[in-house]
Amino acid sequence: MRIALLGATGGTGLSFLEQALGNGHTIKALARTPENLTINHPNLVIQAGNVFTVSSLTSLMQDTDVVVSVFGISGIWQARKPRGLYSIGGTNVIKAMQETGHKRLLAVTSSGVEPQPNDGFFFKYIFKPLFLEKMYEDMRILEKNILTSNLDYTIVRPPYLTDGPLTGQYRISATGNFADDKDLSRADLAHFLLHETEQSGYIRKTVALSY
Repeated sequence: MRIALLGATGGTGLSFLEQALGNGHTIKALARTPENLTINHPNLVIQAGNVFTVSSLTSLMQDTDVVVSVFGISGIWQARKPRGLYSIGGTNVIKAMQETGHKRLLAVTSSGVEPQPNDGFFFKYIFKPLFLEKMYEDMRILEKNILTSNLDYTIVRPPYLTDGPLTGQYRISATGNFADDKDLSRADLAHFLLHETEQSGYIRKTVALSY
């Protein structure tokens, strides 16, 4: 399968690259700084660009079958000022797909876009409002735009991500967030994304993951 990958230099993107190339897929990866992506593979093409430029997205999507979007904000300080990364950049992805006739999209947001039953007092009333809420609101706009598009989407909402190992063992919910969600490794998020890329079991679904 020919995959257009957004966010290839992040932890989830790198894990997805490794697993997808290992399964024999061809990847076209978009990177703002291509030299930061040090993986060399005959089935990998690295293209310079970013999600704020529709033309770089349409170029990336040429001769691909599916778009996998794992780009995101790298830290809590950046989360306070998302600068439209999801609402503008993510919506540009939708526009580029519509322009190029692509239908299949896998997009990662976060379980935090909805209230969590197991949120503690400090997280719910102090940490989330101060550091994360603007990012979550930006993600909500992206999700809304995906849901109202004509794409064959799968929105994936992981919990807090770690650099833990690949286990292939995690829970999947297509009916809402888990009430007891736990941290998830980026490797296992990538594992689900690759499996869904190959099998398409959750088309037009919003999926939560957790151990």
